[in-house]
Order: sequence, then structure tokens, then C-alpha cells
Amino acid sequence: MLVIPVFDTLILSNVQINVQEDVFSQEEIDHIKQEDTFLIVPIKEQKERGELTESDFYDVGILAKAVSTVNHEGNALFVMDTQERVRIHDVAVEGSRVEASYEILTDIVDISEQEEHELLMEFKQYAEELVQNLPGGVWMKGYIRRWKNLNEAATNIGSYLDIDDKERFEIMAADSLKKRYHLILEGIRRLMGTKAVREEVSSKMTQEQQDAYKVMAIKKQMRLLEEQLNTLEEDFTSEEEMFAKKIEEAGMPEEAKKEADRVLKRFSMEGSQGHEYGTLYDYLDFVTTLSWKDGEEKKINLSRAKQILEKDH
Repeated sequence: MLVIPVFDTLILSNVQINVQEDVFSQEEIDHIKQEDTFLIVPIKEQKERGELTESDFYDVGILAKAVSTVNHEGNALFVMDTQERVRIHDVAVEGSRVEASYEILTDIVDISEQEEHELLMEFKQYAEELVQNLPGGVWMKGYIRRWKNLNEAATNIGSYLDIDDKERFEIMAADSLKKRYHLILEGIRRLMGTKAVREEVSSKMTQEQQDAYKVMAIKKQMRLLEEQLNTLEEDFTSEEEMFAKKIEEAGMPEEAKKEADRVLKRFSMEGSQGHEYGTLYDYLDFVTTLSWKDGEEKKINLSRAKQILEKDH
């Protein structure tokens, strides 16, 4: 019987699945008919069909029957109903075509319908929590609520369960329904635990990033303030030096110079942020612009003055 190899996928019995056309050769696609039966068999590692050997296949698979073909975005999808689990024998690989024989496996029904229902409800609850914040989460919740059994639930979410390829095969190979269902549930519990940890880490990282940003912003603001203060101090220092120089050069009498020096000292202590800064600045500016130096003695020409007065009168 023709084999459909699958990887990183969990497929169980009594479930409807869609199989993409690229798992078949063109010749196989041309000859697939409704009601044709196939063997879906997991492989141990990802390989192209032309690279597969007999040892790449696990020894348990699923029978599947073609139901219909649908067109999806220009590609054919083969709708199939899965049937019994089977033991795989005599795998034969010829190019990209794989065939094998099989024998049907029997499930051990060691769980009640009530227990199975409770497990399904728990699985659905986890699945709904998983998708609630995803785009299309509302639609996905509706889809989850329509799952009829754990096989369907696990097949639909099997690729996302927190289990490796060997664990997927262990689920498929389990004869005991109880063991199979608990393995499935353990997978989604682990997935939810991983999701919670990721969210916690993401939240922590987000908080740490926010804190780091705040620290960076504060440091930047402090640098700007420091630069502004340095500029103000430089400006103030230059003003202080300017007034000191003006006082020295003004030629003030001793008492006036002492008073100007006293005000300059207060000006220096007050700083540019002090409330008396403006008053002290104006005082120093005023006293240093006065003409304190004695003017040069000018000679008066009395004869010339007499001539000017007589001319005007």
C-alpha cells in the first residue's frame, strides 16, 4: 500500500485531516481516487522523499481513506478520514515512492467514557487559554469547542504540543487509551507551563527594559542639566571676573572700592540662581560705569572766552 511519510506531526485514528498535494508525486496525484486507502507513517527525521530509506520509518502508522479533493489557494488538498492504527511491515522505497504492508492494531479501552470526557474538557480548556490572545482567537475557540474526542483534539494541536518526535510516536504507538490520553494531556500541560514561563520572562524583560530606559533617560537628563549648570557657571564666572576687572580699572576712591568689593563678594556667593542676583548685578554694572578717575586739568584761555562773549553780545 502507498505510504504517506509525515514528520513532526501527530495523527491519530478517527479524525478528518487535510493532506497537501506536495506529499505525492504528480503521477500519484493523477491516479488518486475517492475511497483510495493510504498508510500515514511517521519518519524519524526530516528528509525529502527521494532521500528516504526503509530505516527512516517508525513501525506504527495510521490507515487513511481519501474522501475528497479541495482547491486551496491554487493547491490541491486531499481530505482524508483516518482509520485504525497499524503495524508497518516490509517498507519498500523506490525513488520517491514508498510502499509497505501492515496489520491492524487493537486499542485497549481502559478508560471510561466519563473519564475520557473529563480529559477532553480539560484539554479544551488548556487549548482555549493557549489561543485566547492570538489573532483570530475567538474563531479558534469556537473551533476548539467543536472537537468531539481527544484524538481529534490532539491531531489538531499535535504539532504545537511541548513534546519531541519520539514522544509523538509514543502517543501513536500506545495501545492503552488511558496511557495515550494522559501522554496527550501531559504534552499540553507542559506547553501551557512553557507558555506561562515565557510570558513571565517576557513580562520581566519588558519591565527590565522599561527600568533600563528610565535610568537611561534620567542619566541623559542629568547630563543635560550638568551641561546647563556648567554653562551657567562659566557665564557667571566670566561676569564675576568682568566686574572684578572693572572695579580695579575704575579708579574708585578707597571707600568706594571697598564697598564695590563687598558687593562683588556677595554677588559671587549668591550665584546666578540667587534671588538677589539681578539687584547685585545692576549695582556692580552701575558703579563700574561711573567716571571715577580725575579728569585731566584743562587750561582756560580767558582772552578767547572774552572774545566769544563780546561777539555774542
